[in-house]
Amino acid sequence: MSFLIPCCGIIFFQWLPGAILLYFMLEMVNYWLCNLVLLLVFAKAPSKKERWQNAGIFSFWFWVSLIGFYLYVAFMSDPKSASMATNITYVQMIGVTLIYWIQFVIFLATAKPKNKTTQDVIIKEVYYRLIAIYLTLFCIIGYVFVFWSQTAVVNYAMAFVLVFAKSLADLVLILIRMSKEDRKIK
Repeated sequence: MSFLIPCCGIIFFQWLPGAILLYFMLEMVNYWLCNLVLLLVFAKAPSKKERWQNAGIFSFWFWVSLIGFYLYVAFMSDPKSASMATNITYVQMIGVTLIYWIQFVIFLATAKPKNKTTQDVIIKEVYYRLIAIYLTLFCIIGYVFVFWSQTAVVNYAMAFVLVFAKSLADLVLILIRMSKEDRKIK
């Protein structure tokens, strides 16, 4: 879905790079909220205090990294360019949010994660995903497109990289998890 939605937005609604960035931020906020629900409701924790403390630490570092990424993009891109317009409508944002949460409810219904995993495992998986996504984005945008910083070229390149880097990071993490499960079976 993280690949399909922005591609449909670009093709059918002519989303500009600013809209792709806004979609990315919206998806990351939904990702944070879903994992917060997992941490507070479905994960095992020794006490209620520790449950809330872990959720607070998780939320703090999540928002620090998201704001840091946003500032990095603001530095690298040309925010005054017409290509950075956020031509995504409120209806589209609500639709994207609903799709994300329906996907999460389906995950809850199929995986039934209640008391199957600990907060540490959830936090570790989220941190691995965020590190993979941000590292990929920083490296590709920072090293490949550094010569075009603050131009329209980097705006479009950033939109392209946002769509593909997140999906690539997810695929790599899924492959790593599957290879670990294969080793456990043998």
